[in-house]
Amino acid sequence: MPNNLLSAYARPHVIFDASNPQHRKWAHRFLKDRNWRNCPVQFVVFGGEDNVVSIVYRQLSRYYLSKEFGKIPQDDWDRNYDRWIDELPSIEYNKK
Repeated sequence: MPNNLLSAYARPHVIFDASNPQHRKWAHRFLKDRNWRNCPVQFVVFGGEDNVVSIVYRQLSRYYLSKEFGKIPQDDWDRNYDRWIDELPSIEYNKK
């Protein structure tokens, strides 16, 4: 049972994954509509970023560039990704 009424209706927290076609579809819809209103999940902000759009742009650009040009060397953000995920507040979220 949810802790409160609001959490019963809240969208589930999800970590954006550019390799997930559904996540890319929701990001495309955001770019088209300029809002997250129709997105059924709430993407988690982490890693020194202050907004979801920054995380989405970063991951999408790395995803498509690596598909076109091959593996991209990791930067500090990539090397710290798993640590940041582990340090997220204790909310229920799905990695995919």
